[in-house]
Amino acid sequence: MDKKPYFLVMLAALFYAVYLIVNRTFLVEGLNPTDFACGSGIFAAILSLIFLLSSHEISELKKLDKLDVTYILILGIIVGFIYRLILFIGQSMTTATSAGFLLRTAPVFALGFGYLLMRESIDRKHILLMFLMLSGVYLLNTNGTVYSNPGDLLLLLGGLIIGFDQAFSRKIITRGISPGVLTSLTTIIGAIAMFIFVLLSTQYSLFGWEIQMLSGLLVFTAVFLRNMALRKIKASVVSTLLLLNPVFTSLMGITLLSEEITLIQLTGGVIILLGGYFIIKTKKVSNTLQ
Repeated sequence: MDKKPYFLVMLAALFYAVYLIVNRTFLVEGLNPTDFACGSGIFAAILSLIFLLSSHEISELKKLDKLDVTYILILGIIVGFIYRLILFIGQSMTTATSAGFLLRTAPVFALGFGYLLMRESIDRKHILLMFLMLSGVYLLNTNGTVYSNPGDLLLLLGGLIIGFDQAFSRKIITRGISPGVLTSLTTIIGAIAMFIFVLLSTQYSLFGWEIQMLSGLLVFTAVFLRNMALRKIKASVVSTLLLLNPVFTSLMGITLLSEEITLIQLTGGVIILLGGYFIIKTKKVSNTLQ
């Protein structure tokens, strides 16, 4: 079994964990959610453009047909614009613990979208491991309780969009579009839509541009690594392995911010790690493209 795609997913989970920590930290400090979301998207788009121009993959743009362009536009608007807006506004309205759990409901949605879009089947063992890891995420992120908040519904919708993103991205990649091109184009499209929205609804501010740039760099890297893994692994498996994200978040919180962790949270972290280990160990869950 080729372990490289699984390693890429774990790296993506690490980068996405840092991305969420950066976003949440500076939203709490008072950065405007729409400005922050817009700025993060703009810097991610600039990085995407640099990537396309500096790599040989820009030549692949000529190979895109109308259906490819349509798919990429749909993904760019839904994920690059709608999801980013939901994420930043939702994170500013609810607790970090609730946000951490609600966003990680994505594997459940990825399982459904994977079947609808790709007719991907999944064995019972993986379904059980997925729900096992979700229970671990619940314990780790919430310490056994979830606080009701208006932002919770937004973040649950965010989890649904992530699940759709992972399944639809895999569908696009199986058409022969490279992960780099897909990541770059959807990022650029989403950033343009977000910038237009912000200009029409309010006035964009560059306040905190350094953090916006860092956020954009982190999300571009995380999505690029994830899309590379989607070449070889089913969307539902990738989505489940990304549940390692809260483990990385907690480890960074403990080591960098001197946060304390309870026995319940520690148990949740162990459950997530065990679930991830058995998914990687089980060759049946891989779906190498022919």
